[in-house]
This record gives sequence, structure tokens and C-alpha cells, in this order.
Amino acid sequence: MAKMTSLHGRVSSRGMSYVLAGVLVLMSAHAFLTVWLSTSGLNYTVLRLWKEIIVALCAVPVVIIALRNPAIFKQFMRSRLMLLIVAFIALQLIAGAISYATGHVSLKALGYGLIVNIRFLVFFLLCAFVANRTDWLRVHWRTIVLVPAIAVIIFGLLQFFVLPADVLKHFGYGPDTIPAQSLIDNNADYPRVQSLQRGANPLGAYLVIVLTTLTVLIATRNHIRFWRILLLTAGTLCLLLTFSRSAWLGMAASGTLAVFLCTKTKRQRRIAVGTVIALVILFAGSLLLLNSNHRYQDIVFHTSSSSRASQSSNAAHASAKMEGLKEVLHSPLGEGPGTAGPASIYNAMQPARVSENYFLQVGQEVGWLGLALFVLILAALARGWYIERQATLNRVMLASLVGMVVISMLWHGFTDDTLAYIWWGLAGIAYGSQIAREQERMQRHEAQKAHKATKKA
Repeated sequence: MAKMTSLHGRVSSRGMSYVLAGVLVLMSAHAFLTVWLSTSGLNYTVLRLWKEIIVALCAVPVVIIALRNPAIFKQFMRSRLMLLIVAFIALQLIAGAISYATGHVSLKALGYGLIVNIRFLVFFLLCAFVANRTDWLRVHWRTIVLVPAIAVIIFGLLQFFVLPADVLKHFGYGPDTIPAQSLIDNNADYPRVQSLQRGANPLGAYLVIVLTTLTVLIATRNHIRFWRILLLTAGTLCLLLTFSRSAWLGMAASGTLAVFLCTKTKRQRRIAVGTVIALVILFAGSLLLLNSNHRYQDIVFHTSSSSRASQSSNAAHASAKMEGLKEVLHSPLGEGPGTAGPASIYNAMQPARVSENYFLQVGQEVGWLGLALFVLILAALARGWYIERQATLNRVMLASLVGMVVISMLWHGFTDDTLAYIWWGLAGIAYGSQIAREQERMQRHEAQKAHKATKKA
């Protein structure tokens, strides 16, 4: 009977693996698919919630599987990371209830805020538990990341070099959904690639995950596959054409750490250090040489004199961050989910507060305690991945975490649908795999002890 229950649990977990993998694959084109399907008469808002509906439905069988396997459930809940996640989610719910009761947030903003602030952690837990129960996600994560990335990169390059600038308007893009074209400071002379994402910055952040994965795979394989090098080259070009400075900096940080994590000898480390120093010198030199070039200044620093924006993006970002920092310092308890970040646009109780910094947003909403919990969650993940950095996926996640932190310091990174699900889904697979390896080590240890006891007897 126990064996039948275990087999049923594994079959159920394998089915859940397919569902979660489907979510991860579709998220690479989530923005495009939801806008396009809305042209058929379906409600755009409901379409955007498809993945949250699936996650909610998946949570039920996962909870059932967990309750049927109390030993595994206890092992998960004993970890410090799980306690931090549970505490963070509980704080979001409590702060949201208090904020709504005291009239700081409207119901729509609160609902949106809670969904955005909690969904990626729930998805992380689902992926972690399922990856622990069956190895399908552990084996196929490379395919899940790279195959849909091929379509995103190809369409992005076609969008810049071949297709009309406003080609996306034929798929429903516009003022009621997503702008059909991304521009630098609203200047039509400087288009930005957004491919199948919500915009240029989300595309850049998504590409950081893809390019970090490719960097680690290429650096750790004895037989380098040509298609991976080709995809890395095309993806890098696509990243450059987003003109997303946050993504550029994030990729620089992620790529550098990825290379260092993959170096095995002192000679390789010296080459890596020399390469990084050479790139820094090259970048600094280009700033000096092209300082008077208006096109270069417009693209890199977004200081276009012909911009149609009332305020430069640099000034707007700096002002938003300073205002957000002041609010966090003067409001240690925060004002509740939905009162800051993209969700605050729907808050009828007070003006929107968009700090252009995800960490400041967390502080604005759930105070110093919430910010501390979120930072500790990231630190716990980083520590675990560093300890077991011999695993390829752990290297990818540790390197990309640095890029995600850089990006989230410059805009509301984890509020983006694609970034929230893909990065945290992969993080869940990595964590679930790590727990599985620990379980295997414990089983081997117990087996060795039993074998020794049998020999002595």
C-alpha cells in the first residue's frame, strides 16, 4: 500500500512537472500572447491572470502530495529559507489587512499588490517541491530556458532590422494594452527592441537569465556546441539593442561572476581577471573618446536634446529613488501592499508611489522588517547555491542573482510577470534539487550505517 501511494505521488509530481514547465515556457511570450488573444474579444485583465490561476490550481495537489509525505514536508519546513518565506508572506497579508482597514489602500490596488508580491514565492515553493519529488524538471531545465529564448531573440532582431517599427500594433498592442514600440526618451529616432516582452527593460532582464545560462553552459562543457555560441552572440546583440542600461549592468555583473564560478585553475582565473580589467578599460576609454558624440550620449546616457519627454529619464529615475528612500526612512512600518510600485497606480486612496527600485518598493509597502526578510531570503538562496556551486543550475542562479539585484535596484524588476515566474521558477528547481541531493546523501549514510551494523552482527 505504501509503495502504491509513493508511486501515485511520483506520477502526480511528474504531471505537475509538465504543467510548471509549460508555465515557464509560455512566460517567455506572456505579454505577446495575452495582448494577441485579447483581440479575439477575451478580457485582457483575465488573460493576464492565466498563470496565477494555474498556480492556484496547482497548489491544491501539491499540498495533498506534501501532506501524504510528512517526512519531506518536515524537511522543507525545517529550513531557514522556508521560515523566512512563510514569515514574508504572512507579513504581506497582515500589512495588507491593516492598510485596507485604515483606509491607506483601495481594494483593487491591494489585490494587485498582494498578487504581485506573493506569486513568485508561491511559484518558487511549487517548483521546489515538485523538483524534489521527481527529476524531470532537474533534467530538462536547460531546454525549458533556451528553446523559447530562441524565438524571443529571433523576433527581437527581426523587429529591429527587418520588420516595421510598429509591427506589434497588428497584434493588439496600443494605448489600451502595451505600447507597440519602445523608444529612448520618446524619441522616434532611437527605437528599442522589446520582442515578445512588455518593453525593452523587461526583455533585457529576461535576456540576462538566458545569457547567464549560456555563459555557464559554454564555460563548463568540454565539447562546446556551436548553436549555443551562436545563440549567445545573437542574444548579446539583442540585449544591446534593448538599450536597457539596467540590463547591461546586470549582465556585466552576472556574466563576470558566471565566468569566475566556472574557472577551475589559477591560469583560467588570471585570464578571467585580465579580460574583465580589459573590458573596464575599454568601456572607460569609450566614454572619454565619444564624450562629444551626440548619438552615443543619447543612447548610453539618454540625454537627447531632441527628446519629446517633459523630463529626462535620468532625472525622473533619480527623483523617484530619492523620494522612495525618504519614505522608507520615515515610515519604518510601511503603508501596506498596493501603496507603492506598479500596483499603487490603482490606489484610489493616495497618489501613486513609483520609486523605480524594487527594494525601496518592498520597504515602502511592508517596512524595514519586510525589506530585511526579503534580503535574507535572497541571502539564504545565495548561500545554498554557493555551497553547492558544482551544480550547473546553482552556478546559473547564483550568477544571475547578482544581475537581478542590480536590475531591481534600477526598476521594479520582480513585479514583471516574466522575470518573476522564470527566475523564481528556476530558483525553485535549483532549491528542490538541492534538497533532493541532501536526501540522497542521508539515505546513503543511513545505508552505510546499516551495512556496518549488519557486518558487526
